[in-house]
Amino acid sequence: MKAARVALAAILVAGIITVVPSSPANAAASVCSTVGHIGAGNDQLTVVDTLDPSPATNETIQGTIGTLSIFGTTSALATKTLYGIEDDQLGTIDLETAAFTPATSTTGSGNGDLGVQPLNNAYDITFTTGGTMLGVSIRAGDDLLFEIDPTTGAAVPNAFGVGQDYEVVDTTTGFPGGTDLKEIAVDPVSSKIYGIAREPDGTSHLVTVDLIYGDPDVTHLTVIGSSMVDIYGFAFDESGTAWALRRDGLLYQVDTATGIGTIITTIDDMSEYTSLNCGPIVPVANQAPVFDQDLLDRSDPETTVISLSAAASDPDGDPLLYSATGLPSGLSIHPSSGLISGTIDITAETSSPYATEITVDDGTVTATDTFTWTVTSAGTLYLIANSGGANGGDDLLTAVDPGDFNALTNEVSVGTGTGTWDIYGAAIQPSTGTLFAVNADRLGTVDIATGVFTAMPSLFGSGNGSLGAVTFNDVTGAEFDPGTGDLYAVHDHDSGSVLFEVDPATGAAKPGAFSGADYILIQPLSPLLEYSADIAFDPVSGLLHTVMTNGADGWKLGTVDPATGSTIEIGDTATLLRGLAFDPTGQLWGVTANGGAEFLYEISTTDGAATNPRPIDNGGNYESIAYRITNTNSNPIFNQDLTDRGDAENDPISLSAAATDPDGDGLLYTATGLPDGLTINP
Repeated sequence: MKAARVALAAILVAGIITVVPSSPANAAASVCSTVGHIGAGNDQLTVVDTLDPSPATNETIQGTIGTLSIFGTTSALATKTLYGIEDDQLGTIDLETAAFTPATSTTGSGNGDLGVQPLNNAYDITFTTGGTMLGVSIRAGDDLLFEIDPTTGAAVPNAFGVGQDYEVVDTTTGFPGGTDLKEIAVDPVSSKIYGIAREPDGTSHLVTVDLIYGDPDVTHLTVIGSSMVDIYGFAFDESGTAWALRRDGLLYQVDTATGIGTIITTIDDMSEYTSLNCGPIVPVANQAPVFDQDLLDRSDPETTVISLSAAASDPDGDPLLYSATGLPSGLSIHPSSGLISGTIDITAETSSPYATEITVDDGTVTATDTFTWTVTSAGTLYLIANSGGANGGDDLLTAVDPGDFNALTNEVSVGTGTGTWDIYGAAIQPSTGTLFAVNADRLGTVDIATGVFTAMPSLFGSGNGSLGAVTFNDVTGAEFDPGTGDLYAVHDHDSGSVLFEVDPATGAAKPGAFSGADYILIQPLSPLLEYSADIAFDPVSGLLHTVMTNGADGWKLGTVDPATGSTIEIGDTATLLRGLAFDPTGQLWGVTANGGAEFLYEISTTDGAATNPRPIDNGGNYESIAYRITNTNSNPIFNQDLTDRGDAENDPISLSAAATDPDGDGLLYTATGLPDGLTINP
């Protein structure tokens, strides 16, 4: 079978270059991309605003492609992908970074009228309106037109009939030797294939390629005009307007009926240009992400549960990655959503204020939002030591900073002494913040300003239960149930520890609190460990915890059922603990009473381990600990930052200026300076 040949008919239409107009009446609004070089450097991708006549502003360099000699680029209509070809290697060009990703295969070779020929030295590529990619291979004699599979980069076999992998372009008849079809492009409106045939002296002819598959007699090239010189880029935009780019950066708009090129502008960021694309998608300068809100300076107490959005939007639809520095300890940011969440650590106030910076990255550019995050103390750990005090006794109230591990600075004495000798338990009333303490057989309150103990009017008294009548005169611990507000106390009896309830208003034991009984016996955690040193309710789980010992055979942590007295062992504390207290996050704290070096510990409610000891030394023999929450009012926080805006008269307005109060307080809204006709809902 005779191979189909594309004849180049030397039908020249004289053309005249029009030099001055920078924006002809029929100029299409278009943005194009180019490939060029600076000296002998790598290929660069640039973006050109064809409506901007100024070389100082009309071109932006997107980046280095990573190739040396791309002469052809084109855009896929369906996938909006920019393709480029270097010699025999097809690839895609990232529209934002300019990075070149090669296809898995090269164009290879093909069979046809000239036998097996390498399909390399590709000078241009284009897509037909039907989605077929065409490439042109430049040779010393006739050039070759072939199809390319854009998914693999390989030439399509049998594209022009069985055994015909290419068509021959006759560039020798009627033209000087060395004339080649250097550029091809498809008009998206008419579907016609056009090209630029360039002579060795640079004369550039606009031609049509009337390609008809399987009919070699009528397939030919027709020269339309020859008005341009040194054209190294040729492309159509989506409106069907043709553009041509001279090697030195002169940009033409081309009349495809006459071949006349009108100079539109000059670009000059490159020293030479090798390709032009004005297809359905061209690179635009990557835009930075924009935060959906402006996070304002804020203040939160320790132990606050935080769920704060720092989300952003990307104008280009790029995926975003979030990071943060300067978050209060205990908080983190989700890398994909920008949600800041967690519980502020109980010790976070010691490093406050925090210079917080949120960064969102679209892979190319970043945006940041900075604000100051102040963390206030959520409360105070109060300790009562059995030595070191005065004021008519030796007990001493102190306040300790759990974030400070230095005994010289982490503890402050409150007053000079409680005025008591035998305080072995303490508890904070959740509803009032009042510090209660047990002094042997009597309940009282301790003033957190003076450290002085004031006894309640009644003794604990006695009660009846499984051990008969028991006098509650050796009370070793007390705790309020955060769920009910009930005050429980524990008394050491010869047969073990008993749990009873106390009326905080009078200090007397509540009769019949346990299904008619006045107390219940706490089940020992082991046969030898039957005495409870203290009790503490976990505010998160609601479980009542205790540490039990006999004074000689170790210490174990466990839970107690406050209705039955049954216990579940958690584990060995491995140290002598006398006082227990939970903070609002559910962290259990314990103090020692060794008669020597004393410590504040973090206690694990999983295995009972006492870790991270803080030395304390204002007193000695610490028997009691209680955690008091600081009730501070926080400012309301607007849910958004309302920015400057413009609206026309008679525009209906519905705009939220809502805020959130961290304390749950009711809010009242007012506004000044609203335009006439607008009000704010209070």
